[in-house]
Amino acid sequence: MTVILTGAAGGIGRHLATTLGEPGASVALTDLHDEGLQAVERGLAASGVRTVAAGFDGADPERFAAFRDDAEAELGPVAGLVTCAGYWQSKPFGEVSTDDLSTMLTANLVTAWVACGAVVPGMVSRGRGSVVNFASTAGASTAASARARTTPPRRAP
Repeated sequence: MTVILTGAAGGIGRHLATTLGEPGASVALTDLHDEGLQAVERGLAASGVRTVAAGFDGADPERFAAFRDDAEAELGPVAGLVTCAGYWQSKPFGEVSTDDLSTMLTANLVTAWVACGAVVPGMVSRGRGSVVNFASTAGASTAASARARTTPPRRAP
């Protein structure tokens, strides 16, 4: 079984890569951070897990489709997708620019959307497959949320 894992160089992604490889899955790893990604791939390969890895922006549909094609050529049809790529900037609400917001939405939402778009049609045509999308609770407990307070209106004396 071949599984594609996005966000594979991060803490959760790194752990998932190892966990997926333990029962014998082949794992196709991707992340923006190529150096960390290569370290994860070397660790998996040392334990006998078949892998391919590529560092690129997973929000690029053409690049993701090419990665899927490479993974399937090397490891076999993709039977699973785990989207674990994510990013958050901890800033007070008033300091989060529209560029910051765009970066966060791209990493957290667009990458998952693009990955699903690249992988799910093949799963449907084969009549099987699984998708797991991860999300972090970091957005619920950041400084942006904590500092964006409202004050109830006061009655005039």
